[in-house]
Amino acid sequence: MALKGPTKEDLGKLHSEVNQIVNQRFILTTFAVTIFGIMLAWVIPKVPPEPSSDLGWFPFLVSILTMVVLSLLFSLMHALLIMLRIFSSYLITTESSDWEKDWLEYRKSPYFDYTKAQSVVFLVLGPLAASTPFFLKLAYNLNLAPLKGALTTIVLAIIYVVYIYILGFNDLGSMEKASLDRWEGLK
Repeated sequence: MALKGPTKEDLGKLHSEVNQIVNQRFILTTFAVTIFGIMLAWVIPKVPPEPSSDLGWFPFLVSILTMVVLSLLFSLMHALLIMLRIFSSYLITTESSDWEKDWLEYRKSPYFDYTKAQSVVFLVLGPLAASTPFFLKLAYNLNLAPLKGALTTIVLAIIYVVYIYILGFNDLGSMEKASLDRWEGLK
């Protein structure tokens, strides 16, 4: 069955869907900043700890949990990007949007867009979350114990940064080419 192309009503619906996805991605980024703020408030001691005492597991666990939640939010944001590319690929394939064709051509050269800007936010928040226990150690003159917590946090922070960088800056997984090919195959 060949693609019939969108009707005027379909174009309005697709436009609304695209706008909603862009808005949801922005909200997820804003939510990530909020989560980071909550984590920071949660991990800062209400009563200053005794100098030279152990830092303890709690700050490391909160940092790890924060990076996990941030990773999940970024993954959801990336899934929305894939959905966005499916819609835009459809509009390109059916020749229903000159803007989408131009935007596709524009993206062939290096550029800075929503995805990269949002990825920068996540690239800043994750390492800041990971470094919070180390800042607490310095601020309160605490012992960096347990060492396993510190090492786990550092390893997970490296994995987090690589994950965000690969998805946010390399167009890997955006599925744009696959979406275009699939729509072309249906055409």
